[in-house]
Amino acid sequence: MKQEEIISFYSYLQSQKTAQDYLKQCYEKIPGVDAEKKSYENANTFLYYLAHGRQFYENGKNLDLLLQPLLYFYGMVHLLKACLLTERPEYPESTSVLAHGVSARKRKKRNYIFSEDEVRIQHNGLLPYFTKHLFHLKYLPFEKIDMSRLLRLIPEISPLFSWHQQQPPPLYVLAAKGIPTYVFH
Repeated sequence: MKQEEIISFYSYLQSQKTAQDYLKQCYEKIPGVDAEKKSYENANTFLYYLAHGRQFYENGKNLDLLLQPLLYFYGMVHLLKACLLTERPEYPESTSVLAHGVSARKRKKRNYIFSEDEVRIQHNGLLPYFTKHLFHLKYLPFEKIDMSRLLRLIPEISPLFSWHQQQPPPLYVLAAKGIPTYVFH
């Protein structure tokens, strides 16, 4: 999807009525869901996720390079939650899916290097939840990942990180719901 089409689609979804109509179309495909009722209940939350996700991205563009990943991360999280609402009318079903779903070592090793730090995937939380429900993956292909491999997946900094590490950038495989998916080298 081209950037102009994405912007137009976001503009279309800016009103309560169009957001509710869009959710209703999504929910009509899910057996056992009262599409009319759930689309009405979720429209404001859906609009909130979209608006805040966009706002985080827009504000991130104007920040120092050091802070941009933080706002981009939270922008992505909000947009993922909006995507989840199109597939999961009861999201969040429990508080266990509200955590990020990843953890880092609290006590750092001696001679700590950020790019070598590892992130572990937890059994509960947003990461395993959205990979299951948006990408239909029951298990991720890894249990933990180091920051250098993870950072190489961010399109805006992938070339810089790859050149620094003298490794090729990650391969772009497919996009589901407009969210890039990558293959790990």
